[in-house]
Amino acid sequence: MVKISRLESFGIQPASAAVLQHAEHNRLESEEFFEKAATALGALEGIVREDVVNNLNEYYGRWHPSGFMVYPLGTHPELGGLRLHVWPEGFRQRELKGLGKLDDQEICDGDIHNHSWHIASRVLGGEYSDTMYDVRNTEVDPGSLSDEEVAAAGLWHVFQVKYRTTARPEGLHPTGRYVSADIISNRQVDAGETHIIEAGPFHAPTIPEHRLGATLVFNSFRVIPEGPDILVAGSSMPIIGNRVDVSAEEAVEVRSQLK
Repeated sequence: MVKISRLESFGIQPASAAVLQHAEHNRLESEEFFEKAATALGALEGIVREDVVNNLNEYYGRWHPSGFMVYPLGTHPELGGLRLHVWPEGFRQRELKGLGKLDDQEICDGDIHNHSWHIASRVLGGEYSDTMYDVRNTEVDPGSLSDEEVAAAGLWHVFQVKYRTTARPEGLHPTGRYVSADIISNRQVDAGETHIIEAGPFHAPTIPEHRLGATLVFNSFRVIPEGPDILVAGSSMPIIGNRVDVSAEEAVEVRSQLK
């Protein structure tokens, strides 16, 4: 394993299960977090490029079910988890569960989601893009509709992430609630720019498969006790996670794309 002493000089300690599961409580107000995190990301970018990207095949990475690579790099006592996220050009490992429709566009189940923590993100390569959504609760009694009725009404099931415990595998579990979703805006962020994602609002990354996107991210400690929430238009059956590790060959390819 490559030494991360230069990251440690910024207070970044090796990642733990608590960081991966966002199990801690937030220590900073949102404005202070975003300001401090943006400054730290700018200072860390060069170190991550030299020490991590250049040796990416020696770092642990896994595929997120929605199709991007996650490299947990460590945790900061105030700012939370430091991660490298990569949407490789030309290949993705995605768990496709189903499709919904929104404004005549096909949206993959699980794309639209919120976060229970604040995120500050700096684009390291390619570009980052996402769509913001207005998600509203319905007055329909929870659990009262069939999957076919949910689809016919243009609604979405609300699932919540349940992280792995000794008694339960990691996965997405239905809450029984139904919501509507409408597009608010689209955003594009170029390399070298920083953007934020607050806890609570819903969005969906939209980096196309033929484009590279890579971000260096601070995930704050948990702000909202439950969640995050994930929108699913298909079956209401629980979705049990099957996290796939990034292979050495995939890491080498991504390293070449990021140089």
